Parts: sequence; structure tokens; C-alpha cells
Amino acid sequence: MQIDIAEGLTTMRSHWHWRPGWAVGRRMYTFHLTMEQAPAILDLAEDTRPALDALPALDPVPLEGLHLTMNGVGFTDEVTKAELDEVAEIVFETWVGAGSKELLFDRTLVVDEGFMLTAATPPWLAELNRTQRQAVDRTLGPRRWGNFAPHVTLAYCNSVSDPRDVVDALSPVLADKGDTLTATPTLTLMRLGRDRQLYEWDVIRQS
Repeated sequence: MQIDIAEGLTTMRSHWHWRPGWAVGRRMYTFHLTMEQAPAILDLAEDTRPALDALPALDPVPLEGLHLTMNGVGFTDEVTKAELDEVAEIVFETWVGAGSKELLFDRTLVVDEGFMLTAATPPWLAELNRTQRQAVDRTLGPRRWGNFAPHVTLAYCNSVSDPRDVVDALSPVLADKGDTLTATPTLTLMRLGRDRQLYEWDVIRQS
């Protein structure tokens, strides 16, 4: 499988700085596509783990934490149960009507804050993303959304590091892999925290 460094990237930085609104103990309602039923992703994560463990600047993601980030609903102290239920009903209804839900991953990429698998954006995923954002905007008020670039992070960076070290460590492992991976994810609505330089969550609802 191909491994690249993001264009123009010369230095990696820690992923674990506090984003606006986040603090120890604060939780967010959010949607992820989780990978507990995606054996190809789980196998790749296991196979790359020894090489990642040898890089002190990288924190490998535990198998149970592998996910494709979708869209946050809001912090738990700012969203009522009725609002969360309203958004969830719309999103899960879209999921049920989407038919086959396969993801195609075609390369690995070293970015400023980690090492990831990048995915194509099939029509069902684009529609799910659009539906989630529209449901949040309508229920909780409009917000500014960023670009949607589907990926599954295999390791987060915890300090300043050279991206070439990641390529050197992972290239021998990835050379034995196929050009692409496919996965069927699980839609998960969760209560998410990041207190311990680790994403941890409680499942609220799953597909």
C-alpha cells in the first residue's frame, strides 16, 4: 500500500493540544463511523503496531478506538436530550436508507498530527455527511463546517517529529499489503472524551 507525506509537510506536531471549548472532563456528542466490524482495517492496525510502537512521537490508536470522524453535535452541557434525539433520528434514518455502505481506502498518509488511512467519498458517505450537518444546523443553529476529508487515523503524534521517520518505519510493512482496503463501518453516536491523550467514548446508539 502506498504511503505519502502530506504536501509541504516537514515537521509533525502534537495532536493533543486543547481545541476551543475542550477541557478535562468535558464531553461531546458526536457521530463516528467505527471499525469494530471492519476486519481489513483491524488487521492493518495490528500489523503496523510494532513499527508505530518503535516511534516515541506516535501514539497508536487502540483497535477499539479506530474510527472515521464525521460531525460533532455539540458539548453535552449545551445539547438537550430532545435536541440530540431529533438529530439522531434524522441521521439514522438516512443511514438505513443508504443501502450498501462500503468504504475504499487507497493509501496511507503522514499528516501534521498523525498517520492515517485515506478513503474515497462514495455518494452514500457524502449524503450522510450532508444530512448530519443539516440536521445539526436546523436543530441547534447554523455553524461553520470544515472540509470533509474521510480518513481513519492509525496513530496520533504527541510531539515534534520528522514525518520521514514514519515513512521509513512503515514502508517495509506496507510494501506487503495490497493497493486498497475495503471496510463496512458502523454508524455510532457517542459521548466522546479526550482527557488522557486518547479518544474514549460511551456508545449512545449504533446502526
